[in-house]
Amino acid sequence: EHFARGVVLGVGVAERATSRTAHSAWTFRSVLEESRRRGLIPNTAAGGIDVLNEANAETYWGRSDRFDMALDLTAGRRGLDALGKVLAKWIAHLVCAEVEIEPLIEATNVSLTWYVGLDAEATRIGDALWRGAELDEAARQGIVGLYQLFFRNPEIVLDEAKGEPIYLILAMSSGRTLRMKLQNLVIGLPIAHLEAVS
Repeated sequence: EHFARGVVLGVGVAERATSRTAHSAWTFRSVLEESRRRGLIPNTAAGGIDVLNEANAETYWGRSDRFDMALDLTAGRRGLDALGKVLAKWIAHLVCAEVEIEPLIEATNVSLTWYVGLDAEATRIGDALWRGAELDEAARQGIVGLYQLFFRNPEIVLDEAKGEPIYLILAMSSGRTLRMKLQNLVIGLPIAHLEAVS
């Protein structure tokens, strides 16, 4: 077992799953507001941020360049599942590998045979777990998403990862900024001969 015994990865995510919608919306608003303050995304004219839902989904494309909508990534809700489906399509398009990606609320005492950090902070967390270190509360609370990835065509998987789930970790920085690096999927997945599938 490469995870530290008894460590629950995703505790912060699980706690957010039991929180009210208002708290969830506040969390995502504050992350986006901090991103605006740092100049990472432009300010909107009205200054308001809507959390994407069934009622406002049809308005997204008309306002996508205004950066005034947030995706709710609370564990157990549809946002993480939808993001997992997008990641699966992205992998199929870039490396011609069919995968299934399932969001998790937590993972306890799993064999961390292979993982991919979807951002710098998630990679740091994955590296710490790989070494058997325990995560501090700040690292646990920074975990935004946790996934298991399974290859539908396992013959392309490296031998050391065959038959094992691949864990994907998504985390925000201590400054509450989320910066996903999708190129980590291309270079981090255990594909035996990347040129053979692309």
